Amino acid sequence: MKERHVFLLAICICVFSLGKANAQTNQFDQSALSKILSRHVNAGGWVDYAGLRQDQPALQSYLDTLRNVNVAKLPSDASRLAFWINAYNAFTLNDVLEYVDGKTDSVKKVDGFFDKNKHAIAGESLTLDEIEKHGRDMHDPRIHFAVNCASASCPKLQPFAYTAAELDRQLDQVAREFFTYPGRGLRVQRSGNTVFLSPIHTWDAGALRGAQPPAGTSQSRPRHPL
Repeated sequence: MKERHVFLLAICICVFSLGKANAQTNQFDQSALSKILSRHVNAGGWVDYAGLRQDQPALQSYLDTLRNVNVAKLPSDASRLAFWINAYNAFTLNDVLEYVDGKTDSVKKVDGFFDKNKHAIAGESLTLDEIEKHGRDMHDPRIHFAVNCASASCPKLQPFAYTAAELDRQLDQVAREFFTYPGRGLRVQRSGNTVFLSPIHTWDAGALRGAQPPAGTSQSRPRHPL
């Protein structure tokens, strides 16, 4: 009887180990994007677009891997949130190369940059705003400090891709950086005892408080921070 129990325990351990291995295998591999970002984004969040243009085939290859991903089958909420954040940032970079770099000086001058241009992702055709909404619908307000809309006043782009294993730490990091980066998160005017906060706090205030917006309330946010 003792030998039988030991045998059953060994089987359980093997099944658990295989399940864990399968879950790890089902993680979406973000290493290709991490390599691209590490090559062309500096510590301050500035992008070397000339270098990125030379690397655009690698970026496009990464974007192509997003086309048919079944996001619902990713193994965790962290995997899904990382997927949407990385997709948003990667498509934004590619769109800047296509519509902004060498053509105009701001994404704000490109009609439909966020709400009309479509991208093949997860079996759908989505705008950047729609990709971001998928991420926001996961109700982690720190996403607002991770997505970068290619404007100086936005949270800075990081030289790494977000991963399920590191997501909580990464999101804490970018939130802290946003609030301590001069001119972005907040500014204290000691002479007048005044604290100036980024307009990001008004774009989706309910989410930043950890609350759900009222039914029927638009979650869209302006792209022209003051």
